[in-house]
Amino acid sequence: MTKLLSTIKDFIPCCYEEFDEQDIKLIVTITKALGNEARFEIYNFLKVHHACMTSDLVDHLPLAQSTISQHLKVLKEAGIIVGEVDGTKTNYCINRDLMKRYKQLISQVL
Repeated sequence: MTKLLSTIKDFIPCCYEEFDEQDIKLIVTITKALGNEARFEIYNFLKVHHACMTSDLVDHLPLAQSTISQHLKVLKEAGIIVGEVDGTKTNYCINRDLMKRYKQLISQVL
């Protein structure tokens, strides 16, 4: 298992002034979550459709419903999407405020 740099006591990041610990965690968490092809496609589907149910994604993606649900869980845990319960279904949409912040931080990296 790789040791997290943030846990090394004497380590000083090169961009210490630009990013605080919370910013770095946000960049890493979102980048990791979107680093999977299926999750990236789910994100892009939500960008175009603004909101959807799991069944919409099952119709769109060549993946099992259980697999899609796992990907939705990862995206939700990362904060990228939010789900609003509607009876027995959940309506998912992008957390636009978080993604706006992510875009600002990534633009500093590039």
